[in-house]
Amino acid sequence: MSTLNVGSIQSLVATKCPVVKDSNGTEFGTFCNAFVNFNGTVTVSGNCDIRDSFNVSSVTDVGTGNYTVVFTNAMPSADYAAVANGSQLVDGIANYDVAHVHTHTTASVKVELFGSADNPSTNHDGALMSVAIFGNRS
Repeated sequence: MSTLNVGSIQSLVATKCPVVKDSNGTEFGTFCNAFVNFNGTVTVSGNCDIRDSFNVSSVTDVGTGNYTVVFTNAMPSADYAAVANGSQLVDGIANYDVAHVHTHTTASVKVELFGSADNPSTNHDGALMSVAIFGNRS
């Protein structure tokens, strides 16, 4: 067994993420295309407070519990997987709600946070929001 220690890995094709393969050459993974961790309760000029991100230029608050995540570098197609998680803080305790991902485009993805045990049909601004984008190897 050997270990590869490098500062960066570069794909041979500009629009594709590097692919991880086993010793037989079978593909079994790829890297995250984009991610963001943000506070959706704090906005400055409509933009949410981004704590950390990769390939995300901004997160816009478009209404209570509704956000648009804008990519720094557009995806080659809108056929990617987007995963979201979010919670609001109630009396300093995370109250996990349902984060729904919709409206994939090559430039952005829209995320909505709603539902909790006490009010399942109401949107909430999320204090702890995370979105990750995978796939899109066209």
